[in-house]
Amino acid sequence: GIDRVQFLVDGELAFRDRDPSYSVNYDTRNLTNGTHTFTVRVWDRLGNFNETSQNYEIRNTNTAPAPTIPRH
Repeated sequence: GIDRVQFLVDGELAFRDRDPSYSVNYDTRNLTNGTHTFTVRVWDRLGNFNETSQNYEIRNTNTAPAPTIPRH
């Protein structure tokens, strides 16, 4: 059976899970628009490892204006 799952975005760990649902809700609003790679790594209880990756095009719209920061 599956021991643990890791979810990576552009090679960086975003979430790890040991709960048998093995899912994650990822908020893409923190990513720049463009192509990003999402990877899932899976280990079984014997330590065997496998991963798969998929590229996605992110196109978020700004939902709030950028803050105005006073400069002195």
